Formats: sequence, C-alpha cells, structure tokens
Amino acid sequence: MDRIFFNKKSIYLIIILSFFISLTLSKNYLTTYDLSINKDFNQKIEHPMIKASINNHWYEANEIINDINKGKNFFISGAEYDEFLPQRLLALYYLIINENILDQNNKLEIKNKKLGFLVIHTIFFYLSLFYLTKVLIKKFPLKNVFLTIAFISLEPTIFQYHSSFYNESYVFPLQIFLFGLLIQNKRGLVPNFTIGILLGLMYCFGTEFLLYFIPVSIYITLVLKKKSLIPIVSLLIGLGFIFSLISLHNFLRVNNSYFATEGSKTAFYVYIAPSVYADKKKISLLEAKELMLQDMKNWAIRNNIILNNPNTYSVMNIVTNKEDEIKFLNYLQRTSLEIMINSPYYLAKYVFKKTVHALTLDPFYIKNFYKYDSGGKNKYYGSKDQRENIPYRIFYSFVLYLIILRGAYNLIKSKEINIINLVLLLFLYQVIVLGWMGTNRYLMPILIYSSIFFSFGIFPKKNY
Repeated sequence: MDRIFFNKKSIYLIIILSFFISLTLSKNYLTTYDLSINKDFNQKIEHPMIKASINNHWYEANEIINDINKGKNFFISGAEYDEFLPQRLLALYYLIINENILDQNNKLEIKNKKLGFLVIHTIFFYLSLFYLTKVLIKKFPLKNVFLTIAFISLEPTIFQYHSSFYNESYVFPLQIFLFGLLIQNKRGLVPNFTIGILLGLMYCFGTEFLLYFIPVSIYITLVLKKKSLIPIVSLLIGLGFIFSLISLHNFLRVNNSYFATEGSKTAFYVYIAPSVYADKKKISLLEAKELMLQDMKNWAIRNNIILNNPNTYSVMNIVTNKEDEIKFLNYLQRTSLEIMINSPYYLAKYVFKKTVHALTLDPFYIKNFYKYDSGGKNKYYGSKDQRENIPYRIFYSFVLYLIILRGAYNLIKSKEINIINLVLLLFLYQVIVLGWMGTNRYLMPILIYSSIFFSFGIFPKKNY
C-alpha cells in the first residue's frame, strides 16, 4: 500500500497540483481585488492588495524606473529602503514587460499584469520543493518525504503567501534551498559559499536575517566539528559578497558605504521600547511616547541636529543630513537597548505575550488583508471576522504543534540528532529575533523547518 501512495511520482504530483491551485487562487484574488481602489479614509486611498509596507516597495520600484529613464543605471537607482531587493525585482519586472506601476494621478495601476509577477515567484517556490524532494529522498522514508513536501505545498498558512506581494513569497524558496543544503551537510567550498549567498539574499528581503549566519554556523560546527572551519569561512565569504554589493550600491548612490538598513536600528525603538517603558512607569503608551519624544528632542538640541518633524513619534525621514542621520539612528538604537536592559521583567512580559500571539497560526491572513482596509471603519482588527477566527486559529495551532512535538519526540527516539539540531536552531532564531513583533507571518519559516517533524508526527520512523 505504501508503494502505491508514497512514491516519487506521487510526491511530484502533489507539487504540480499545488502549483496550479496556487495560480488559480492568485488569479481569483486579482479578479476580485485588482478592479478598484478602496474607499479613502483619513484622506488616504489604498489598493486592496498593495498597502501598508507592501505599498512602499511599489512606489520605490516606480522611483527606480524613473531614475533609469533619467539615465541612471539600474544598480544605483532608487532612494532609501528597508530591504534591498523587493522593489528592484518589481522595477525589473515592469521594465521588462513595459507596463506602468502608477497611473497619471500617481496611484497604483490596476490590470497591469500583476499575475505574471506572482507566477514568477510561485514557480521559484515550487522549484525549491523539487530540489528539497531530491535531498530528502536520500535521507528519509518515502512516506515521510511525501508528507513533508505535501505539508509545505498545501499547508494553508504557508500556501496563502504565494498569492501575495509580501516578502515572505520571496523568502520561502530561499529558506527551502538553504534547508536542503544544510541537510546534506556538505563540506565543500561551493555548497557553503552558496549557503552564504542564500543568507545574504534573505537579508536583502528582510533585516531580521542579518544574524541568520549564527545558528547556521553553530549547526555546521555541531555536524562537522573540527572540519567546520573551511565551510564556515566559505559561508562568510558568500555572505560578505552580498553585503559588499549592498555597501557598494550605497556608496555609489549616496557616497556612504553601509549595509545595515534603517529598520535594523529603529525596530526596538518603534515596537518594544515604548510598551516596556509604559508598563514599567504605569502610564499609557501615548504618554510613554511623548516622554521619549521629549528626550529625543533634547538630545537633538544638545547635538545640534535638526529634526524635520520633532512633534511626532516617528523615525522615518526625520533627519535629512546623512551624517546626522547615522548619529540619530545610533541614538535610537542605544536608547531602546537601555530601556530594555533596565527593565528585564517588563521586557520578558511583553516578549512572552507577543510571541504567543505570533505563534498562533493564521490561515486566513491574506484573505482578510485583501478584504479589509488597514485603517478606518473597515479595518480587520476588531471586526466580526477577526473575533470569529480566533477559536479556529487556536484549535488549528494547537493540533498542528501537537503533531510537530510528537514528530520531534519520535526523531529523538530515532537519534536523528542532526536534523533535530538544525530545526531547533532555525526555529529558535526565528522566535527569538521576531517573536516580540507579535506578527504571525514573521514566524512562518518555522513551519517550513518543522515540516519534517510533522511528517514523523504522523508516521514514526520504522524499518529503514
């Protein structure tokens, strides 16, 4: 019976079927949500599919195209960014197909072949699954490989992002390729240099991957022990190559060489420090931000730095001078760390609450993101759908994590130490670095890594 259902053909069939289901969903979303612009709220107009942080990438892509039309080359075009690649891939796509991103009113165009862009990164995702399949077949029983690939292909929390313009749709395939390379435990220069390149590319889509090389290097050391030096050096060379390209781009663009973006220095100040400070002082979040804002203005006065908008708790484009901006970002980073270090109990309380929320899976996220506005009366949080989805999300998360825990236990009994260490290291990094954000889509990579645990939670390792 196992040979009939769990074989190479059935695995590849699952991948192909999932691919076409994904394309169908993307087409349906575009048919439904790329027809008109949402009603405005607070004098703001939003596209149903392209809003919040995604909106920035599309406008940045348009700016890159404008720079190219003015004679700049592709590498040095564009302005400041939080991530290096998303807007550049968008710009490249629309340059190739010769379509506009914005209309004559500087609003996002509709029906401008967005489906093609979704198709491209969806193809990349499923190609990564073909690669992972070949890796896993050499390591595990076919029925476990089948379940692992089926899980990554069809699990709705992962699956929904193929039909979105979020960065997760880019990062998932990179993580799958990385996962496959690490499972193989190769000692050669080229595989580990490639790992470094993948880590660098992941950073180009999200600043949270800046230190991803640490758990990867720890894993390589645990597996290869004394023979790990050359692989780790190769990895760092690959990672350094990507960082060098980013630094060169910034140097040519603004005569300042750096690869750490603004977001990597402001995240704690924006998301954690005010809440921790408010809880410790027993004041409202608004009062905490006002006190921190006053400290910021006092610091700027002492250091002769001009703030563009000193009366708003904002860190975006607040300092025009580049040299002053670096000092300002360092101040924000230092201040937020001081608040957090001096408030360990309140920090732990905040992080725990946010992490639990982030670990609660949300298979409805993209559908609701398209259905609701990001603000105003039609926002998702507080809506009837949001309240009704909570019990389903909790139940689904509980069952799925229970199966994953059972799979981890079965692998421990089977003494599969390497795969356990790999999944746990990557899992913990994701939770520690991003759990405090409280956003469940940031923790989606843990499902990809835990897919093997899931398969052994259903089928314990036997007779091979």
